[in-house]
Amino acid sequence: MPARAGDVTIPAQTWVEATDGAISGNIFVQNKGAFAVLVAATEDSDLAADATTDGRAELLPGKDYLGAISDWFLATPSANRLWLWCDVQTAVTVHHG
Repeated sequence: MPARAGDVTIPAQTWVEATDGAISGNIFVQNKGAFAVLVAATEDSDLAADATTDGRAELLPGKDYLGAISDWFLATPSANRLWLWCDVQTAVTVHHG
């Protein structure tokens, strides 16, 4: 389980994996931009097409989340990877151990 601590740049209209591989435990995610960021969770490194339309969350500007991915995405209890998307290029802070 690699650790990540820092900003993740999200190119405009592109899904980006926010985690460095599969993680367990808590994750901290903070939207540093001025636009909402869509968040999806998966159980592996394949971002399925349905993850872009179902079971996603929205992280509003300036907001953050601290906790387990599985607590954020209750419909995917085995989720261990987080994906981010935004209309415009932006940065999101991500910390996990």
